[in-house]
Amino acid sequence: MNIPYFDRLQDEIDGISPTKAARPITEKASEIKKDNNLEPIISANTLVITDNFEQLKASLIEQIKLYEIEVTDDNLSDAKKMATELNKLSTAIDRIKIDKSKEFAAPIEEFKKKAAELIDIVQVGRQKILKQIAVFDAKIIETVAKLLETERESLYEAMSVSQEFRTTEIGSMIIKSNLTAGGQLTKAAKDRLAEMVAGNRALQDTVESRVTSLQSVAERAGLINLSESLVASFIREPEAIYTEKLNKVIDGEIKRQKELEEKIREKETEKLKQTEPVIVAQPPIINKAAKEIVKACEAEKVEPEIETTQRNYRVEFMGTVSTGQTSDTIIEWLEMLEAGQSLLITKE
Repeated sequence: MNIPYFDRLQDEIDGISPTKAARPITEKASEIKKDNNLEPIISANTLVITDNFEQLKASLIEQIKLYEIEVTDDNLSDAKKMATELNKLSTAIDRIKIDKSKEFAAPIEEFKKKAAELIDIVQVGRQKILKQIAVFDAKIIETVAKLLETERESLYEAMSVSQEFRTTEIGSMIIKSNLTAGGQLTKAAKDRLAEMVAGNRALQDTVESRVTSLQSVAERAGLINLSESLVASFIREPEAIYTEKLNKVIDGEIKRQKELEEKIREKETEKLKQTEPVIVAQPPIINKAAKEIVKACEAEKVEPEIETTQRNYRVEFMGTVSTGQTSDTIIEWLEMLEAGQSLLITKE
């Protein structure tokens, strides 16, 4: 089947030219105003595409009806040819769509490229400025830090804060706003620093007072001595916490001290139990007549001959025994033993 219409249609489609389809976009270069404000000035005409698609559409709707046939053995070959022709036409239209879209977008892409180039130039300049700002800020920060350190040391000395309690941190205060236009610390910064150092001094006074009164507090609680090391871990705590922990330590030490004393007593008792008493042989019981004989013999320095009855006693004597004991003393001991009393004898 020969359909010359589609040949004409293809020629009409190919006849759409860029110059006919759209008017060119005009651009104006960026201008630098006298007041040094950089502002791109861009102007462009609205893109207008001229085509004959509506005409082609109407014609295609009419001509496509020619392809509405019943396929038979007689026209099978023509039907296949018609299908091929329609596919070629569809491909041609799609190709035109792609090519013309690229052609129409070219001015826009060029515009975007130029704008991106300007952005790069601006950003490079911006980064240079930021680096200079960073250098300037670093110098300001360094100045603030040195001034704060000098002021802190001066306050430490003025308030007599010992090295142990010099714990004021100035890191959070090292900011540009703490420096005046004249290059000095602001009054607010000085006041805040003085307040912090005063806190160090107050803590020092509190700790020294607690150390001084530690033993008296312990003694009032019944504790003879309390090591400072036992309170070192919490001696800087607020008063309520310090008092609570101190009482716990004292209670624990009193309990430990009592346990230690009890152990000492137990050891002493055990030691006494293990000490063997001195056992001495008991002299015979002497009656009054024998006592007189002993005295007479002592005067004449002769040994008495006295009949006695031998008896044994366990002697416990509490007192001092010397080698020069007299017979009178010995007789007194014997009388005590005869009366049923006991003597405990220990050695000094």
